[in-house]
Amino acid sequence: MSILATIQRLIQGSPDAQAATSRMIEVLAAEAIKSGQPDALVAVAAQWENLLEGSTNALMPATVPSFNDPANFTTAEEMKPVVIEILQQCYLGGVVEVTNGTIKKQINSHVLRNGGWKDGDLQDSDPKPGVQPLWHKTLSQALYEMRQTGDISNDSKAWRTYRLAPQHLPLLPGTQEPKQLTAWEEVA
Repeated sequence: MSILATIQRLIQGSPDAQAATSRMIEVLAAEAIKSGQPDALVAVAAQWENLLEGSTNALMPATVPSFNDPANFTTAEEMKPVVIEILQQCYLGGVVEVTNGTIKKQINSHVLRNGGWKDGDLQDSDPKPGVQPLWHKTLSQALYEMRQTGDISNDSKAWRTYRLAPQHLPLLPGTQEPKQLTAWEEVA
């Protein structure tokens, strides 16, 4: 008899073990919901179903997509051009300094308009209460790297406020040149 079969037999025979297993599944389901990953919730449901049916695969780990794969999350390099574009649009609108909160809102809107976030971007990346999506950390990393390379700067007192470096400032739209006299006319 395998260890898994023994564990399942113990769970089936003990009301305390059944209650603990039920609580474990509830916690796993809550974590899967917090992660925003539909596949994770499906995996928890499959585990629960297997436990109820007495399958020997019940306690085997479910296959969940790997978030270490770069295809599953946006990199800091991918965010940098979007940050510059956002700061340029603000500059053209007359705003020279932009807070990181505004940058977050604008980058979120930009990504949602252009296909949405990748699965890994929405993964909770911090044990603090509430969901801290991975893309927040990626954006912080992009801003840090952009400060280091001189693409943006911030004031030491207003360290959460950013401005574009001169090389990234957009050209302001030209205006029409005022009409001038081409020659002086004598008035009698």
